[in-house]
Amino acid sequence: MSKRKEAIDPAVAGLLDEAKRREEVRRKSPKARKKARRDAERSRATYDIPDEIQAVIGEIAEMEGMSKSATVALILAVGAHEYMEGTLEFTGAKQVIRHPLYEWVVDDDTLTEILKGDRNLLKQ
Repeated sequence: MSKRKEAIDPAVAGLLDEAKRREEVRRKSPKARKKARRDAERSRATYDIPDEIQAVIGEIAEMEGMSKSATVALILAVGAHEYMEGTLEFTGAKQVIRHPLYEWVVDDDTLTEILKGDRNLLKQ
């Protein structure tokens, strides 16, 4: 005789998962609950970043006595500010791509050139 899994409605599964999560939170110490609440409120994002850039981020973080996450956030904030101010442009780095969602891509070789200082995206 074969064992069949019972099909659970996704809405019911979501409610069960939420109930399980709440029970786990109730069992934690107040300190652990506070940390879990802080972690849940944090905004996280995942990006594909070449190993070479990740290594440099690690070096910078170590030199500055910061976490890698804080280092990346700071570098992104500076870059985003420069871009919005018009002092940074991507024109020289972008390449056309045939993709249903995106028009442009930046390849790893271009990123390496920028990292090494062989390509400058700051407006002169």
